[in-house]
Amino acid sequence: MQLFAAGLIGHYPDLDIGYGNISLRAGDAGQFLITGTQTGHLNSTNENHYSLVTAYDLERNRVTCSGPLQASSEAMTHASIYDLDPSIVAVVHVHSKALWDKFRMNCPQRLSISPTARRKWHWSFGACMKKRYSQHKALPSWAVMRKA
Repeated sequence: MQLFAAGLIGHYPDLDIGYGNISLRAGDAGQFLITGTQTGHLNSTNENHYSLVTAYDLERNRVTCSGPLQASSEAMTHASIYDLDPSIVAVVHVHSKALWDKFRMNCPQRLSISPTARRKWHWSFGACMKKRYSQHKALPSWAVMRKA
C-alpha cells in the first residue's frame, strides 16, 4: 500500500497498463510468488493477486506459473535477479523518474517485443545487473532483500 501511495507502483491511465511488481521466493528451488499481470492499479493486494512461478528458462524466454492470475510480464526479469544471488529472498520493481533519469544510460532498455529481442534483452539485462550487483549489492529501480 505504501508503494502505491508513493506512486512507485501504479497504473498509467493513458496507456491502460500497470507498473511495478513484487516477488518473494517460495516453494521449491527456482520458484517464487509474483504479483499477477495488470495488478498495478490495486492499492492493496491479497492471495488472489499473485501467481507462483514454478519454472523458468531464461534462454528460451519461458515462464511456467500457476495461480488465479498470469504472472507479471516482469517475471523473467525477477528470475534473472534471483539467479544473481541465492540469498535474495524478495524483489520489488518500482517506477521512479528520479532513478530512471540517473541510471537509464547504464543498462539496456527494452525497445522491441520480438522473442529474439526479448532473449537478447534479458541476457543484456542480466549481464548489466550482475556487474552492478556484484559491485554495489544494489540495482537501479529494483529493491532486493537478502537473507541476513
